[in-house]
Amino acid sequence: MAAERPTAPTILIVDDEDSTRNLCCDVITDSGLRTRTASTTEQALEILDQWPVEILITDLRVPQMGGLELLKRVRRDFPQTAVLVLTQYGTIESAVEATRLGAADYITKPFHIPELRSKIDRMIRMIDVDQENRILRETLRTRPGFGGQKEVRPVGSTERVPLQARIIAATNRDLEAAVRQGTFRQDLFFRLNVVQIKIPPLRERKTDIQPLVNSFLEKFSDPSGKMRTISEDGMARSMSYDWPGNVRELENAIERAIALGSGPILHAGDLPTSLQYRTNEQLPQNEELLPLEELERRAILRALREAGDDKLAAARILGIGKTTLYRKLKQYKSEAQPN
Repeated sequence: MAAERPTAPTILIVDDEDSTRNLCCDVITDSGLRTRTASTTEQALEILDQWPVEILITDLRVPQMGGLELLKRVRRDFPQTAVLVLTQYGTIESAVEATRLGAADYITKPFHIPELRSKIDRMIRMIDVDQENRILRETLRTRPGFGGQKEVRPVGSTERVPLQARIIAATNRDLEAAVRQGTFRQDLFFRLNVVQIKIPPLRERKTDIQPLVNSFLEKFSDPSGKMRTISEDGMARSMSYDWPGNVRELENAIERAIALGSGPILHAGDLPTSLQYRTNEQLPQNEELLPLEELERRAILRALREAGDDKLAAARILGIGKTTLYRKLKQYKSEAQPN
C-alpha cells in the first residue's frame, strides 16, 4: 500500500467490538502492515506509551474516556501518530468535530473494505510526505549559503549589485515527462530541481478543509455585514468530497454558495451539484424521466430510511430545515389518505 520504508508501519485499532477489530486486522495485515489492538482507551494509551504507532484507528464510542477524548490525548502526547475515526451513521457531527480536533480522516460504519484500504493508503502517503518535508526543511535550514549570492545589473545602471535569492517554483505538470517529450528545457529543469517538495492533493489532506472553508467564508463575506458560517451538514459534505480541483475548486464552491445563498448559514444544499453526491456515487440513471416532485419525495423518504427515521438528521442530510421536512411529510401523508 505504502511506498518502501525501512519497517512496515504499525496501526493500532481501538474498538470494543471484536468483529470490527478482527476485520480491520485482517485488512491491514493482508496489506503487509503491522497491527496492535485495544478494546478500551486505557489499553490504547498503554500501547502508545510502549510502542511506536504510525496510525491509530479508533471508534468514537470506545469505552472509558471515549474516542474524542482519546483523540485529544493522542494529539497532545503523540503528535506524530495520525488518527482515523470510526463513526456510526447519523453521528456525522461527531466525525466533523473529530476532524476539527486533528483527526486525519473518518470512515462511517459499516464500511467497505476497499474504502478502509484507501483511507489507510492515503494516511501512509501523508505520513511519508510529512517526513520528507521535515527532512527537507532541516536540510534547508542547515545548508550554508543555500540559494547562493549573485550579482545583477539593474536595467539602466552600469554597476552590478549583490543579490541573494531563493527561487520557489510550483507546477501541476510532470516536468520530468515534459523534458523527455521535449516540451520543457532540460537545463532549466536541472537548475530548478534542487529540492523537490510534493504537496498531496486536497483529498489526502482532509484536516486542511475546515480551516480553508473558514478562510474563504471570511474572504467572500460582505465586509459590511455579518460573516457567513457553514452548517454541520455543509461541512460534513465538504469533508466527504474528494475535491479533484483541489483548493481552487473549494474556493470557487464557497464563493458560489455565498453568492447564491440567501441566509447567514450555508447548508449542503447551497453547495455545487457535484457535492450533492459522494465521489463514489453516481447520479441516478433511470430510463424513465420522473417529475421533480417525485424525485424530491423519493430523496426525502430515502434520507429518512438512512437516518433511522430521525427527522432532524434526515433534514441535515438533505440540507433543508426541519420545518420544511415536516411540511413535506404532512403533505405526503395527506396525499396517501383516501378521499
